[in-house]
Amino acid sequence: MVSKPTVESSDPLEAIELYFENGWTDGLPVVPPTEDKVRAFLDYAGRDPGEVLLTVSETSSRCTVEAAAINAVMAGCRPEYFPVVLAALEGWADPRWGLGDRNYFYISLASTGGSAQLLIVNGPIRNELSLNSGINVFGPGYRANATIGRAMRLIIINVLGMVPGLFDMSVQGHPGKYSYCIAEDEEQSPWPPLHVEKGFAPGQSAVTVMGARAPVPVTDLRSTTPEGILSSVASVMRVAASHAGTIAVVLCAQHAIEIGKHGWSKEQVKRFLFERTRDEITEVQWKEAGGARSGTVLDSGLLFQEAEGRYYHGIMRSADDVMLVVAGGNNGGFSSVISGWSYWIPSGEYIIKPIRAR
Repeated sequence: MVSKPTVESSDPLEAIELYFENGWTDGLPVVPPTEDKVRAFLDYAGRDPGEVLLTVSETSSRCTVEAAAINAVMAGCRPEYFPVVLAALEGWADPRWGLGDRNYFYISLASTGGSAQLLIVNGPIRNELSLNSGINVFGPGYRANATIGRAMRLIIINVLGMVPGLFDMSVQGHPGKYSYCIAEDEEQSPWPPLHVEKGFAPGQSAVTVMGARAPVPVTDLRSTTPEGILSSVASVMRVAASHAGTIAVVLCAQHAIEIGKHGWSKEQVKRFLFERTRDEITEVQWKEAGGARSGTVLDSGLLFQEAEGRYYHGIMRSADDVMLVVAGGNNGGFSSVISGWSYWIPSGEYIIKPIRAR
């Protein structure tokens, strides 16, 4: 798609097979992107087709609004989904992903660690597009979630040139590399949603982008206190953490509501998880480890910290490294922990962008 190659066929099934032959799919059939379909997306967004949204120097590629529209059609999106795709691409293009001479957005795609690009949607557009934030939130069954997430992956392959086995060198990858898009359940959450926590108005729709590994389940069917539920979460966080840095904690509605009944604020939850996922060490142990400065990521992947004359090894820099989101059903005690991948970004491993109104 970088040079906008085309195929011509009067038979849609033949066109689909030609897209397979050219390697323009994620391994699944795509919707043939006819000019009329692509034009509908461009008209809905009201953006210049030639506007460059994102460049990746490592693959000498760039993504225009038109290229994004082509791949959104191929993914099975509806035109009204397209503003979410555009906002997510603007998140990918944020300069905070590229520091100095290293492009950490590119690293999050190419790394052997198997990162995918998680999208979390907030605001009124969740309900307007019928995005799933409840039962089976990471699973199939909802067109908006499935096709918006898939559009991002097709853009990665077809436009940015991140072909598996060529530039995408994930050792194993995970299913989120097909599609990884959820909405936050703001209605059942006892706390301000993610975008409001980060300064957006409740009525503003926004999308969060995060280089993320697969969800690791937290099962706690018995605890009825915040301490009990969050201790279970913290134990999984210790195992799931790939590097010191941001970790997404996706609490199911049942867990979140139970914690909220006890009056715990979002800040209390995040502080509890931060403190329960670090271990105090002695000054002697610190010196034996080389006397690293506070904030240094060690070879083990743990973060060394010093606070009030005490020394710690941990998996997060502060309580702000807990990205707390409520999503999933209210029919069981099953939550998830998702470790971030681009852990060098000082501002965190996720970026939130507003979704522009039509």
